[in-house]
Amino acid sequence: MPTWIWVGFVGFILGMLLLDLGVFHRRPHAIRIREALLWTVAWIALALVFNLGIYYGYEHHWLGIGLTLGHPVGGSQAAMEFLTAFVLEKSLSLDNIFVIALVFAYFRVPPVYQHRVLFWGILGVLVLRGTMIAAGLTLLHLFTWVTYVFGVLLIISAVKMLRSGDEQLEPGKNPLVRLARYLYPVSRDFEGGRFFTQIGQQPAITPLLVALLVVESSDVVFALDSIPAVIGVTQDSFLVFTSNIFAVLGLRSLYFILAGILHKFRHLRTSLFLVLVYVGLKMLIMHYYHIDVVASLIVIVGILAVGMLASTSEPPRAAEPDMRATGAKGAGLVEAKRPPVEADKVAIQAVQVTKFYGRQRGITDFSATIARGALVGLVGPNGAGKTTVIRILSCHMPPTSGTVRVCGLDVFSQSLEVRKRLGYLPENCPLYPEMRVLEYLRWTAQMKGMSGSQVDRAAFQVLDPCGIDRVRTQVIGTLSKGYRQRVGLAAALIHRPEVLILDEPTIGLDPLQAKEFRSLINLLKGERTILISSHILSEIDVLCDSVIILNEGCVVASGSPQELRGHVAPRYLVECRVDPSLKVLLPRLVHGIAGVTLEQYEEDGQFARFRLAGEGQDPRLEIFRLFAGAGIEIREMTRERITLEDVFVYYTRTDPQAVPQTERGSEEVE
Repeated sequence: MPTWIWVGFVGFILGMLLLDLGVFHRRPHAIRIREALLWTVAWIALALVFNLGIYYGYEHHWLGIGLTLGHPVGGSQAAMEFLTAFVLEKSLSLDNIFVIALVFAYFRVPPVYQHRVLFWGILGVLVLRGTMIAAGLTLLHLFTWVTYVFGVLLIISAVKMLRSGDEQLEPGKNPLVRLARYLYPVSRDFEGGRFFTQIGQQPAITPLLVALLVVESSDVVFALDSIPAVIGVTQDSFLVFTSNIFAVLGLRSLYFILAGILHKFRHLRTSLFLVLVYVGLKMLIMHYYHIDVVASLIVIVGILAVGMLASTSEPPRAAEPDMRATGAKGAGLVEAKRPPVEADKVAIQAVQVTKFYGRQRGITDFSATIARGALVGLVGPNGAGKTTVIRILSCHMPPTSGTVRVCGLDVFSQSLEVRKRLGYLPENCPLYPEMRVLEYLRWTAQMKGMSGSQVDRAAFQVLDPCGIDRVRTQVIGTLSKGYRQRVGLAAALIHRPEVLILDEPTIGLDPLQAKEFRSLINLLKGERTILISSHILSEIDVLCDSVIILNEGCVVASGSPQELRGHVAPRYLVECRVDPSLKVLLPRLVHGIAGVTLEQYEEDGQFARFRLAGEGQDPRLEIFRLFAGAGIEIREMTRERITLEDVFVYYTRTDPQAVPQTERGSEEVE
């Protein structure tokens, strides 16, 4: 292929990009569906027109085109190879849309700046993919066995794609991001869509550049799969490069169309798995059996079409009105029977939500409906899935399957709107220790989209309710842990959210600080829907109207604390003085009482103590009668108070025979 054709193609692409940014998108704006559709059609049409030029150029071998592989390549074959490679690259790049959407959500990139990130990402793609294509084809021409390596890698990538599910996005661990943050400080604002700025006199980068680095590095990862796949269709470097570039160019506009609905195509990943396996097998047998490019195009398009049709024809999962889950383990699911919540009174609704981290299950079929104004506790042992639920509800992570709505809005496709209605206080409250309290609250209000007098009004309105008015001028780093928690709560409340999520809000606080913080939550009760995750069960018992108990990723019980306590059998502590000759009678007497089980028995000289579990009627009168008839003196007989801790242990214990320990109460029979 003559050099000037390569230069001409790259120049043409750069010219189109400059026209795109300098004319059509000179003023940053949020891309609407109609505009994205027009650009998608335009890029696909441009690729088809270019393919027409491929046909005539290869058919007539203009300037030696189509003669570089050692054998002439005709126009029909070249056009079909370009089209097949374009369709293949386009389909594989759909998976990248998931990652781009997660990156933008993670960094909270405003829609008005998203096109700018994708535009500059294309320039990096030109260099990175060109280099990778040149390296791959050079290896292939020097060593024919590299074909088998590429084939095996494609099959391995396909299996990993199918088994991985939705990986958790962690941009902070990205090597490029870590290097950039090491070299430059990162500003808190997007600075009008700029990539570079200054903090004082020091050069700095904006979050927009950090998002660009993550998008760029993610494209490299996807290119490791897609480029070998395209090479499996054609080994003509010009066709490989041009089909890649045209597919990626259209990906920008396609993102704005599909980002919010792509998760509904449940079988897309299976289709991509089959496509990669097909191309990998094709590369493994290409030296023994030739598969026509037309047949490859039909197979690839057919697999994708079947996957799309299967996804769209699958009926949506019906919403469930009450808290419920399937697959619960341990003691089994218990829920309080209550009438369905009316749709307009629902604050949070999760329906059959499942999340996998690779092969590791986070939660399974989590379903819950939380009414507006309710205060709900979320409890469970470590690893039960509480953090996963909170991350999904707070728009930090999409579910693998199922739907979640907050205030009627989908947390994935409408995450920006959900965040406007959501206040979130994470376990480790992220504050800027060098800022003063009022300064930080003003900045938070600006980040929430407020301006002018709204900023000061919002900041001052949360000072008194959160009890931080007296420290509003202090530097955050000098505050106690209790006051820092209050500042974090004020920041979560500053935009007057309808839903408030608190993750371990009193952890690390002393008893006085924790009591004050609970009083603050009680003041908010009823005004907002509040979800609290905590290991302090006494706190949940006091504050919450209802409780959801998780174990091993499943809901095992839900209801009010009083209702849940009613599911645990009462226990009785008996202490008596007994003649040594009569001690042998005690277990026999207890076993003779209907509905009573002996759980613990101790002897200490002339005294005996034992704990009983009773079902049905209160057995204490029968115990008193039997013991008195046998001449055994009862010193104490107490009904132990069932706490939320007992309920927690009952539903999350791993040993069905384990006996939860209870606290001694005040109800006694003398």
